[in-house]
Amino acid sequence: MQQKYTISVVLAAFRGEKFLAEQLDSLEKQTAVPDEILFCDDSPDDASCRIAAQYPRVRILKNASPLGPAANFARGIREAGGELVFLSDQDDVWLPGKIEKMISCLGDSGGVFCNSTLTDGKLHPLGCDHWSMRGLPAGELAAIRSGRLKPEAMAEIFCRRVLPAAHDMMFRTSLLEKLLPFPPLPACHDSFLGMAVALSGGWSVCNEELTLFRRHDRNFSGMGKKRALAEAVQSLRENTFAWNRDLYQAVFDRYGFPPAGERAEHSAVRAGMQDQPLFRRLCPVWKEWQNGHYRRFGRGWKNVVQDLVLRSFVS
Repeated sequence: MQQKYTISVVLAAFRGEKFLAEQLDSLEKQTAVPDEILFCDDSPDDASCRIAAQYPRVRILKNASPLGPAANFARGIREAGGELVFLSDQDDVWLPGKIEKMISCLGDSGGVFCNSTLTDGKLHPLGCDHWSMRGLPAGELAAIRSGRLKPEAMAEIFCRRVLPAAHDMMFRTSLLEKLLPFPPLPACHDSFLGMAVALSGGWSVCNEELTLFRRHDRNFSGMGKKRALAEAVQSLRENTFAWNRDLYQAVFDRYGFPPAGERAEHSAVRAGMQDQPLFRRLCPVWKEWQNGHYRRFGRGWKNVVQDLVLRSFVS
C-alpha cells in the first residue's frame, strides 16, 4: 500500500490570469488531491488573486513588491506545511494522475521529477518533450531514465545540463534546511534545486510526461538546428556563462561537490571571453578543450565553434 503523505503545491504567479484557472482546475482534479495550494503572487494587481481565491485549497501569499521567480518560489516553499512539496507554474496543466504517480516513485529518495510534453498556447503538442529539449546525450539520458544512478553520478551529469524543471519537481520538506536559501541569482530555482536535491537526498525518476508545458510564441520557435543556433546566439548576447559560474560556485560552496567547482571554473573562463578579440580567445579555448571541459560540461566542439566563430559576429 502506498504511504500517505501530506501534500503542498507551491504555485508562483505573475499576471497569470489568462491560463491560471486551467492550472488550478487540473490541481483540483488530481487523483491525489493536494492538501494545500500556496499561491505566491508577484503581480502588481489583484487579478490573479481574485481567480485563485475561488479555490478552497488555495492559500494566497501576496507579495508587497515583486520578488522575482526564484524568491517567489522560495517564499512558498518556506511556508509549505506538507511533507512533500510540488512546484507549479501558472500556465501549465497537470495530467490527473501526476501527483499520485510521482509519489509512487519516491521510495527513500529526497525527491522525484517527471517529464513534460511541450505544447503551444492552446495546449497542442509540439512534438517534443522537455527532456529531449534539454539536449543531454542519449547515454546520459538513458542512465537517468534507468533510475539506478547514485546521487553524485546524477549531480555530475547535471553539471552539463540540469534536467528537472521546477514544474516537474517534488521533494521532501525535511530537506529544506539543505535546499534554502537559493543563491541570489535571477530564475535559478529549478537549476539549483536540481543539483541540491541530487546532493542532499537524491532524485528518483518518473519516466512519464505528466505536465502539459505551455511554450508561448514569444519564447519558443521550432526545434532542431535552427533553435540550437538561436539559443547559442542568445547565450552569447546575455553572457549566461557568468550566471552559470555563479550558480555552480554556489553549489560548490554549499555542498563541496568538486565537479561543480570545475563547472564554475569552466563557465568563468567562457564568461571572461565576453567582448574579447579572437586572438585573446584562442588560448583559453585551447586549454578548455585540452582539459576536457567542453566535452564534460557542454556540447563539445559545438561550444568551441560558439566561442571561436559565433562570438566574432555577436555583439
